[in-house]
Amino acid sequence: MINKHMRARDFLLLEGYYDVEGDKHNVALIDDTRRPRFTLEHLNTLRKVREFRNYEKINRKELLTKVYAPPQEEAGLGEM
Repeated sequence: MINKHMRARDFLLLEGYYDVEGDKHNVALIDDTRRPRFTLEHLNTLRKVREFRNYEKINRKELLTKVYAPPQEEAGLGEM
């Protein structure tokens, strides 16, 4: 049954329109230069790297504020 609200995916799912064995588009060959798809493992690794960099950036800012802070005036320093 075809109506005006069907999408392209719906046409492909109808019997006879899509053959899984005939689909060679998603098969990667040795000489294929397409970029590989990201896996969940790869995305998780990228997330961990991003979080670690943010953690380092926060620590670096705290360290730099301590290093370059104006010196504290001590009471007994100028007296002799």
